[in-house]
Amino acid sequence: LVILDEVGRGTATYDGISIAWAATEYLHNEVRARTLFATHYHELTTLADHLPRVANVHVAVDERDGEVTFLRTVRDGPTNRSYGVHVADLAGVPDPVVSRADEVLDRLREEKAIEARGSRSGGSGDGAGPGDGDTGGTQQVVFDLSSGSFSEGADADGRSAADASTSEAGRNGATAGSTSPGSDATARAAGDSVETTEAAAADRLDPETRAVIEELSDVDVASTPPVELLSRVQEWQERLD
Repeated sequence: LVILDEVGRGTATYDGISIAWAATEYLHNEVRARTLFATHYHELTTLADHLPRVANVHVAVDERDGEVTFLRTVRDGPTNRSYGVHVADLAGVPDPVVSRADEVLDRLREEKAIEARGSRSGGSGDGAGPGDGDTGGTQQVVFDLSSGSFSEGADADGRSAADASTSEAGRNGATAGSTSPGSDATARAAGDSVETTEAAAADRLDPETRAVIEELSDVDVASTPPVELLSRVQEWQERLD
């Protein structure tokens, strides 16, 4: 019998998940011992979908009016959330700390995203400097740890990238519809100008940035394990810093 408790929690998130994930696979594939692994890494619950002898269980919780009661009953399947802040409250952590922890947790859940390097064309976001009136804000690419997939995130105004793109297309369409004859030539000229600008911007990228972009475009997100994706993203960020 092997009992593991919170393996990987004493280091950075990516490192911790990777260690816990690899340890689970090793115990399952090599040691093959009966194992009880207590963890708060929800990402690890997906291993039950890939390893035939892994099963998830969780301790039942009763939530009423914001209060949490741990029922000390084990049920099948993974839980859908953690209760670390509630445990801190039960342990006697001061109320201001618990309240602030709740606020920070909500913020982190809303911003579960990896920010792309650079931003949309536009100003600084505070109304000052070049590009006033443009659509500013850092583009986010959301990495869902549970599914191991990427999706478009939100810009600084809280709109999704798809919404922002649709809105921009709508504005451009309305403008084009109200132009006078001969606007097609103007549009073609503008398009050529944009392509030239994009090509010039690409030429200005340093070799390392270009290499990272090429590696990113070659990644098959659907078939790559989540932990490997996390590791690759961390590596790219370190190379671009």
